[in-house]
Amino acid sequence: MEKQKNSFLDEISTLICQRYDEKHMAILSSARERYDALCTENADEPKAVQTHTRSRIYPAIAVFESLIAVGVSREDAAQLILDFYMTRARKPAKTIQNLLKIPGLYKVVPKLFLVGVKKMFGPDAGFKAKHYKKEKGCFRMDMLECPYMNICRKYGCPEIVPAFCASDDVAYGNMHPKLLWGRTKTLDRGDAYCDFKLTMK
Repeated sequence: MEKQKNSFLDEISTLICQRYDEKHMAILSSARERYDALCTENADEPKAVQTHTRSRIYPAIAVFESLIAVGVSREDAAQLILDFYMTRARKPAKTIQNLLKIPGLYKVVPKLFLVGVKKMFGPDAGFKAKHYKKEKGCFRMDMLECPYMNICRKYGCPEIVPAFCASDDVAYGNMHPKLLWGRTKTLDRGDAYCDFKLTMK
């Protein structure tokens, strides 16, 4: 089985060590083995899907399962994943905030969101979305189907999906005083879709 490099597993090791010192080596070893198995099992995935599964979904599943295997409760295991993603998202959040200090740059963000979403979160990557008519200074989309939700359900760990959603809120929630990020519905809460909206004041 080919070993897969993954920065997620390297970064989360510190948090695992802090909370489960005596068990952290066993957890990390098991997580890396499980991650490799997930990648091998799904080796035929399109590259667009792998962009999400290899860097975010599979390592999170691997850590979640490995925590449970050593006796950690499902609730605590999901909380660790959530805490990690909340912390991890603060770095890109700060980078975006600093970048948008450039006068007037915030005005193009809604348009950039539309371009980026269609490129990274399109049908080829396993997403299905409803895009609304373009409005000046506004990006609006409903995500109808999401591989983060589908794959986590497939592997029996829907509890970790909120961590992915929360990282979006941290990264984009305070980009600029004149940019409003909003989401009132999410698939992981049982809603029919995730409603994304980014508008300029």
